Amino acid sequence: MLKYALYRNHLTKGENDYSAMPQSLINKKIEDIIQQITKPGSILKQTECVAVIHDFFRAISENLNEGYGFISEYIRIQPKIVGVFEGIEDQFDAHRHQKQLSVTAANVLKQAVEGVKLEKVIANIRQPEIKSVYDLKSQKTDGQLSPGHMLEVIGSRLKLDIEQADEGIFLVSSADASETKIQQIHTNLPSRISGMIPEGLASGSYRLEVRNRPGNKKNITIGIFTTALSVN
Repeated sequence: MLKYALYRNHLTKGENDYSAMPQSLINKKIEDIIQQITKPGSILKQTECVAVIHDFFRAISENLNEGYGFISEYIRIQPKIVGVFEGIEDQFDAHRHQKQLSVTAANVLKQAVEGVKLEKVIANIRQPEIKSVYDLKSQKTDGQLSPGHMLEVIGSRLKLDIEQADEGIFLVSSADASETKIQQIHTNLPSRISGMIPEGLASGSYRLEVRNRPGNKKNITIGIFTTALSVN
């Protein structure tokens, strides 16, 4: 059962536009899946599954490094090049073009999502709400991220307890769901927070999340910015 709630959409022109956001979403890790498939009665062993799964993804990574994609009934992973080429004789230029991944669900996973049951719940108004994200170097809103430069998040209930390791501004990769936490926080207010984007943040698309405990709540709450942000 996927629980969702509706929140005001500040990115569209309609005054009564809302976006659906999952509530209390639990993300399972590889270790959780291994425990699931090696439960009592299974002939599979945990140590063997760990080795096979990690070797499987390691092989995909090695193939990608050689320029090969991966296609299955579950997922499709393809290398791609983005950016504008100036004429037919132009060559790849790391300053103007980027090597990225395209990761899409194939038939089995698409069918699994189509079959998920939904339950609409009342929005948790105490969770952080993100209205816009501003990149100070490019001076662009809701689009680009510039590693090594400042990022500003505007919204409500954003203030962080920087002493808590699980609170902060997080950038979640669209390619592999890996998380990067912005460690250097400069402005920390309920309506505005800012921090330094890590210098080595890889090119690609990211989802920005603000995680905190508004009103001294016991459990962590997550505010998700629905527009994808990119590092070029």
